[in-house]
Amino acid sequence: MKTFIVENKRKFQTIRVNLHNPPYDDENVLNKTGWKIRDCIITEVYSKNDGDLENPSMMDHEIGDE
Repeated sequence: MKTFIVENKRKFQTIRVNLHNPPYDDENVLNKTGWKIRDCIITEVYSKNDGDLENPSMMDHEIGDE
């Protein structure tokens, strides 16, 4: 399963889309929205602590008591 944040630049709306089966391409992310690819910014959200990320977002990681 992969999670994507979709921002519609024309309508100023943001949604979260979860896809359970590949392929994880832009057409499948926007399948039931009726939005066009040229109007949207699609960003994948990483839900696990991935050490390969160069600049991980604090939103994507749990912050423990230190």
